[in-house]
Amino acid sequence: MELYRGGNFNGEKLRENNFSWMGIFEEIPIMVSNSALFSAFMAELETDTPVSQGDYDRLHSSTAPSLRTIWHFRLNAWMIYLCNNKSIRYYYRNLSRLQAQQQVWLHKRR
Repeated sequence: MELYRGGNFNGEKLRENNFSWMGIFEEIPIMVSNSALFSAFMAELETDTPVSQGDYDRLHSSTAPSLRTIWHFRLNAWMIYLCNNKSIRYYYRNLSRLQAQQQVWLHKRR
């Protein structure tokens, strides 16, 4: 901290004072936990359960065309949202610019 306060905080000064990463960083214990939903999902994916043909059949479902249609509509809705969002941002940007011009005009008029 004295090097930092003095403005001499560079690599050369750190080497002269024998600083290392072990003297700068402090290891703190942390605990990482998963949500119950994720834990349940991982329990379903355990490798000790054998994979049956039914598991592979779910991947080639007859609902694939309907899923494709649903995702197509979602993508279109998202594109419409993005276009509307751009229009709204453009409108508010112009509105703030015009309000600023109006304030300047009123200030000059006074």
